[in-house]
Amino acid sequence: MYDRNQWIEQLKSRELLIFGAGNIAEEVAYCLQRKPYELKIHGFMVSKKEGNRKEIFGRPVIDIAEGRREHPDACILLAVMEKYQDEILDTLAENGFHSVIPLTFESDLWSELRGNYYRECRLSQGKPYLTLEEELNAVDGTEKKSGALTVYMAKCHVDRPLPEEEVGEIWETPIQVGAALTDQCIAEVCDNTGDHISEKNKEYCELTALYWIWKNGRADYEGLCHYRRHFVLDEEQREKLLSSDIDVILTIPVFNYPDVRTAYCRDHEAADWEVMLEAIRELQPEYWNAADELQRGQFYYGYNMLIARKEILDDYCAWLFPILAYCEKKCGKKSDVYQNRYIGFLAERLLSVYFLHNEAKYKIVHAKKHFISGQTASKRKIAIYGAQMVAVSVYYALKQLEPQKEVVAFLVSDPAGNPKTVDGIPVIPLSQFETENVEIVIATPENYHAEITAELEKRGFSSYICIDSKKEAALMERYYKSTGKFRTLHALKKGSERPEAAVYMSKFVGDRPLNHSWDMPDWVHPIQAGAALTEKRVAEITDDTGDNISAKNVNYSELSAMYWIGRHAHAEYMGLFHYRRVLDITEEDLYRLRENSVDVILPYPTLQEPDCNAHHRRYIREADWKVTLAVLQEYAPEYAKALPEIFAEKYFYNYNMFLAREKVYRDFCDWLFPILARIEERSEPKGNERKDRYLGYIGENLTTLYFRHHRNDLNIVHTGRLMLT
Repeated sequence: MYDRNQWIEQLKSRELLIFGAGNIAEEVAYCLQRKPYELKIHGFMVSKKEGNRKEIFGRPVIDIAEGRREHPDACILLAVMEKYQDEILDTLAENGFHSVIPLTFESDLWSELRGNYYRECRLSQGKPYLTLEEELNAVDGTEKKSGALTVYMAKCHVDRPLPEEEVGEIWETPIQVGAALTDQCIAEVCDNTGDHISEKNKEYCELTALYWIWKNGRADYEGLCHYRRHFVLDEEQREKLLSSDIDVILTIPVFNYPDVRTAYCRDHEAADWEVMLEAIRELQPEYWNAADELQRGQFYYGYNMLIARKEILDDYCAWLFPILAYCEKKCGKKSDVYQNRYIGFLAERLLSVYFLHNEAKYKIVHAKKHFISGQTASKRKIAIYGAQMVAVSVYYALKQLEPQKEVVAFLVSDPAGNPKTVDGIPVIPLSQFETENVEIVIATPENYHAEITAELEKRGFSSYICIDSKKEAALMERYYKSTGKFRTLHALKKGSERPEAAVYMSKFVGDRPLNHSWDMPDWVHPIQAGAALTEKRVAEITDDTGDNISAKNVNYSELSAMYWIGRHAHAEYMGLFHYRRVLDITEEDLYRLRENSVDVILPYPTLQEPDCNAHHRRYIREADWKVTLAVLQEYAPEYAKALPEIFAEKYFYNYNMFLAREKVYRDFCDWLFPILARIEERSEPKGNERKDRYLGYIGENLTTLYFRHHRNDLNIVHTGRLMLT
C-alpha cells in the first residue's frame, strides 16, 4: 500500500469538492469513491457551468459562486491538466478556498492514489500487485551480485527547458532521440548510431530510444524513462535489484473511465485503435485475449517506461516493433503534429497487452514515477514595480512558486530610499526602463496603484497586473504552504465550537476616509486610539479610559490601543486590527481555533531584504535602535541573545496585528510595554519631546522577536493581511 493513510483519514472528516468536470475529474471521483478510500464527493466545481455537464455520478456541477455559498469550508481536490493548475489555484485562493490538494493528471500524489485503487482491484480478482519497495525490502542487500543496470533517459532537442535542479538523476544515461532529424547534439548517446530508427521519432516518440536499446544495449537490466518522467529508484534499491528475482519494473498504471478503449478513441483517432487490434489478430493472435481484456478494462501502463532483464526487453521489442510497423503502414502520417505521435500512444497500450499476457511468466513489480512539471519550463520575463517589503515578498513567492517567470528588474519612481539591488536584481527608475515584452507586476501598497498604472500607461506599458492585498494574501499563503515554514490558519480542521473572540480595530481621528465599506463582523469592535489627544470621537470605545497610555499615541501609534486591550478587554481570544488593515479571518475560521488549540494568529511574515535588519534601518533612527538593543539586554537578556539569529532571517511580523488567547495576549503586553517605556525614557530626544511614531515601529520589531523566539512553545498559525480601501 502506498502510504496515504493519514491523508485519507483527514479527507474523510472534510467536505470534499472536486474542481473540474472533465475526464480527469471523473476519474479521480470514480477512484476515490471506491475501496480502499470510499470518500464522499459532494460535487464538482468549475469556473463556468456553461459547456459542462449538469452532474457527474449523481453529484452536481456548480460554479465558484455556488461553491462559496454552499460549501465555504470545503477541501478542494484539483483534478485538471497541469497547465491550468497555477491559474486555478490563484482563483480558488481569491475566492476563499485555501485547502486545495492538486490531483492533476501527472501529479505524483494522484499516481500513488490510483496505485492503491489498482491494488484493490487486483486483489478482488485474486491477482497479486507487487511494489518495488516491498519486494526489495525482502532482498538481503549484503549479498551483492555482479551485473549492470542502465536506465536511459530520453531527451530531444525540442524539449522544454527544465530548472537546473531538476534535469534528471545522475545514475540515468541521457539518450538523444530524433538525433537524425537535427544537427544539434544534446547527449553523448544518440539514437542514430548502430541499428536505429531515429528518423521515425516524430511518430515513434521515445520508442526510437527503446529500439536503440534493444539493438545496442548490453546491460543485465535495461530501462527507459523520459526527461520529465523518472523512476523513483534510490541507490540501495538499484543495488538490491541486481540481487533480486525481479524481472520487470513498470510504473503505476494509468486509470481510464469508463474503459481504456473509450478513453483512447475519445482522445485520439479511433481508426488507429482498430488497426492496432487488426495487427494483433494478424501477427500475434495468441495475445488477442490480453488485448480484449485491456480495452475493456480501466488500466494501462503509460509512458512507454519500463526496466527489465535484457532478454525480456529484447523479447518485448521483437514482439512490439512488427506490430507498430503494421500500424504505421496502414495509418500513415497525420497532419496534426500531436496525433502524428500515434505510434507512441498505441505502444503504451501494447506494453500493457504484452505484460498482461505474460504476467504469470515474469515477476512484475510497480515503481513510483516522479513527474517534473512543464510549468517550470519556459521563462517569461517580468519586472516588479516596487522594491520594499511587499515587492520583496512577492518576488520570493514568485521565485519559489512560478520559476517559469524571470524577474529582470525592480522598478521605482525614485531610487532615493530604495536598495540598489534585491537578490542581485537591479532596482532602476521607471524612466530608465525600456525593455519590451515584459509584464510588470505592481507590488506596492494598493493606495498607490492608480497613480502607478496611470504612469505606466503614459509610458506605453500596457501589460501589467496589480497585486492587491487579496492577491498578495493568497500568494503568500501558497508560498508558505510550499515551504512548510509557517503553519496556515485555513489548512486547519474546523471544529464544532466557536470561542468568544474580541478584536479591536484601531481608529484615529486623522484617518483618511475609505472609499469602500467593510462588512465588519460582530466580534470586531472599533476603538479610538489617541482619544486623549482630541475631543472628537470616532468610536464608542476609546483608549483613554482606565489604565491607559492614550496621550502617548503620537509615538506608540496603534500600540496605545493594544495597551488598553491588554488592561481592560476580556475574551477567550483577543486581538488588534487597524482601520484599513485586517487579518484574513472569517467567522468559519474562528471554529478552527479551539479545535486545534491555537495560541496565536499572526499575519504571514513579510520578507525583508537582505534580512530583518532592513526594517529598522529604514524606519528607526540608528540611535533609537541602539537604545532598543541596550534595553533588551537590561530587561530581557534571553531575547537580546536570540535577536541576532532571528534578525538574520528574512521573516518579519509587520503592523502590530495579531489575535491570541487572552493569557498569551496579556503575557506579550506584560513583556512589551515595560521595554517600550524604558526605551522612551532613554531615547534622545525622549518620548515626551517628539512625535514620530518611533515606538510603533520598534513594536513591530519586538513583536517579530517575541513570537519568533516562542515559535516552538506557542501554537502559532498564520493568515493573510487584507487592505481596506
